[in-house]
Amino acid sequence: MKIIGASFFLAGFVSAAVAQTNAPATRAMSLQDCIAEALKHNFDVRVERYEPLKAQLGLDAAYASYDPTFSLSGTHTHNNPGGVYGTNIAIITEVNNFNSSLGSVTPWGMTYNVSGNVSDTSDMFGESSGGQVGVNLKQPLLKNLWIDSTRLSIIAAKSQLKQSEQGLRQQLITTVTAVENAYYEVIYARENQKVEQEALDLAQTQLDQDRQRVQIGSVAERAGTIEQDQAQVAQSRANLIAAQFTLASDENTLKSLITDDYVQWHDLDIVPAETLEAVRQLFDVQDSWSKGLVARPDLVQAKLTLEQQGIQLKYDHNQLFPEIDLLASYGYNGAGRNLNDPLGQYATVNRPFWSYGGQLDRKST
Repeated sequence: MKIIGASFFLAGFVSAAVAQTNAPATRAMSLQDCIAEALKHNFDVRVERYEPLKAQLGLDAAYASYDPTFSLSGTHTHNNPGGVYGTNIAIITEVNNFNSSLGSVTPWGMTYNVSGNVSDTSDMFGESSGGQVGVNLKQPLLKNLWIDSTRLSIIAAKSQLKQSEQGLRQQLITTVTAVENAYYEVIYARENQKVEQEALDLAQTQLDQDRQRVQIGSVAERAGTIEQDQAQVAQSRANLIAAQFTLASDENTLKSLITDDYVQWHDLDIVPAETLEAVRQLFDVQDSWSKGLVARPDLVQAKLTLEQQGIQLKYDHNQLFPEIDLLASYGYNGAGRNLNDPLGQYATVNRPFWSYGGQLDRKST
């Protein structure tokens, strides 16, 4: 008998251990824990975080229009035209040409170009060289004066950056709100499951007691009593199954908001570390309206869009004006017998050239 008793004890112990092993793992989490996980791993938040980065790169690209463009080139040309003047004498020329320039546009619309060139030509009559170094300026007076395409692009890129930041704020608000709702839904679902389990236990107890009373004859058997108890047990069991399904669904909703690794959380039950408590809070309607009009991301985005449309209208209006520009140039000449001579004369600054003027360009309508 002792051996049999020991065997039953061991079997019960093993069964309990297996049941405990198969039970799903649990993790107690506060609302702040869930929010912190969501801010790290929520897919919508992670995607939206890239938008300000993309907008910043767009703004940098718009400012890059002010970066000067540098060019440098060098060519060698050989030319044999054949005989000239009815003779077999050919004047063969060899030309070396070097050019460089640096130019861009300024934030006030002026374009500039600093350039220099030097060339060396040699033929049967000798060798000569020459070149120029100088700067050319063009300043608009009406069209493209207070705004041009470059400044429009920069303003639009700045607005896009601000809107993307507000879009990220909106996504954070949406995600945090969804996490809070899902968290409290899990709390409610767990409490509701307990209530339905207690209701099933009470219905089962009532059924068992009525069966015992009927068996011992302490209560006169009435038709339908046992059937009513059985129906109540079945209804309570169905309610419990529905509560369990709701709890599992609510937990999956919460998990989908706080993780990007569903496999890791699949067999893990989230146990809220908080309870459903309605903490009384007082709000001032006027203060809430004022804060909402200033801080709501969707309203801020709408204002930014309105400002951007105003800038676009300003640009379109400016493009209706005629193109009146001031022109100016200044520089130095150089000449000699070889390439070094023009370069040396540039340094002496004794052969200047300059010009100024204006131009009008208006399309006929």
